[in-house]
Amino acid sequence: IATLNSLWRCLIFIDKFRSLIKDSAGKLVGYLYAFRDISPLKKVVGDLEISRAKLAERNAELDLAIEELKMTQGQLLQAQKMESLGTLAGEVLRMILIIS
Repeated sequence: IATLNSLWRCLIFIDKFRSLIKDSAGKLVGYLYAFRDISPLKKVVGDLEISRAKLAERNAELDLAIEELKMTQGQLLQAQKMESLGTLAGEVLRMILIIS
């Protein structure tokens, strides 16, 4: 019984199959049980959950990077506008000085 109990603790069962064992007269003499260990599947599922968590973390980092890039793009656009405005103001001043 100790061996059976330790076996039950070691295995994770997904399928349980029971079959009746009968003698030649058709009298029930026992049962045949079959179990399938899904420990490898549980490991794969655990690994998948870890990978999914890492992917979610990486996606969050990438979302943050995208937001920073959008902010930098806006700042660059503003700087380009200011440069153009400065160039235009300089040309207007030059024209005024030429006309004067």
